[in-house]
Amino acid sequence: MLLGRSFYPVRDEDYEADELVGARISSGAVQSALALAYAKSQSMFFVHQHGHKGKPRPSRIDLDCWSEMIPNFWHVRPELPHGGLILSTDNAMGIVWVPHRTDVFPISKFTVVGRRLRLWAEEEHV
Repeated sequence: MLLGRSFYPVRDEDYEADELVGARISSGAVQSALALAYAKSQSMFFVHQHGHKGKPRPSRIDLDCWSEMIPNFWHVRPELPHGGLILSTDNAMGIVWVPHRTDVFPISKFTVVGRRLRLWAEEEHV
């Protein structure tokens, strides 16, 4: 089980123009996240939103970006899981890299706690 405790938005100046995706986080943003992971002993998950309803799916660019960035977090926090999340307007998907494993694991269940409790889960895992 993973529990999200904090959210650190990428600063506007830490985005760079990219013709393929419109905007991409810069190496400075990744360095800031690495510093946070080191200083606070935290797992790091890169989160972004796809603006639609239903189960989001990662693009090839999402998967390539995560595969490139996530291993960097094991240089500062090798004992912790790290990953990526995509939110839609009513659902989520995510993957996690676990220490000492080469497999990437899907996150099969999400619970959002707030004003209204919501539960999102894969059909076969309910």
